Amino acid sequence: MKLIKKYGLIIFWIVLIFDCLLSMINKQPLRIYTKSILMPILAVYFFVNTNKSKHQNSKSLVYFSILFSWLADLFLLQNDLNSSDMFLTIGICLLLAAFIIYGIMFRKMQSIDIKDCQEAFLSSVAVIILSVIFYSVLKRVPLGSYKYLFFVGVGIMTVVMAFAANIFKNKIRTNMATKYYIPGFITLIISMCIIMIHKFLIKEVDFMPAVIVLTYGFGQLLIIRGFTKYLKA
Repeated sequence: MKLIKKYGLIIFWIVLIFDCLLSMINKQPLRIYTKSILMPILAVYFFVNTNKSKHQNSKSLVYFSILFSWLADLFLLQNDLNSSDMFLTIGICLLLAAFIIYGIMFRKMQSIDIKDCQEAFLSSVAVIILSVIFYSVLKRVPLGSYKYLFFVGVGIMTVVMAFAANIFKNKIRTNMATKYYIPGFITLIISMCIIMIHKFLIKEVDFMPAVIVLTYGFGQLLIIRGFTKYLKA
């Protein structure tokens, strides 16, 4: 535990980079030993660096988000091994469930005031505009049922991004918002977009899975580190 408490983030980065390398050299079966332990490392890091007797409800939410993310990793890894639409769909749905919990946490930190929500409004508009542009590119290929999953995902990510941006107005947590929550969730959105690009537009590029893992891992790291600092006291 002391090792994770002091060097947990370094250990996470080592495993993440190793997982990216395995992905690039197409050693997918070996990634069960790397990708499957990424979120557990963050869970232990979060556990040993937060107050054991306080914030039980908030900590439970974070653990659930880590659990959903971990399950998503397993399903997406199976998709990499078997190229199954079912595994990919379940994995994305689990990630969206984790995103919803992140949104609940952001909402707990700072509620949105309709009369003063410039940050939330501008972030929502930006996500919607970029999603429309992204969809105009994606729809050139048959999306099938993924079209509906895309729209659901955009709705969830728009709302969660609004809650993340809204934390910026809280003077006490502005630094957390700019260092962890906003860049972390933007990175997760980018990772989701790359998943769709790799699925429908660029299937044969070997390094794409590594980019997905790198952006996903970095986004998760930023958000969990932010929650750790928030619940440390």
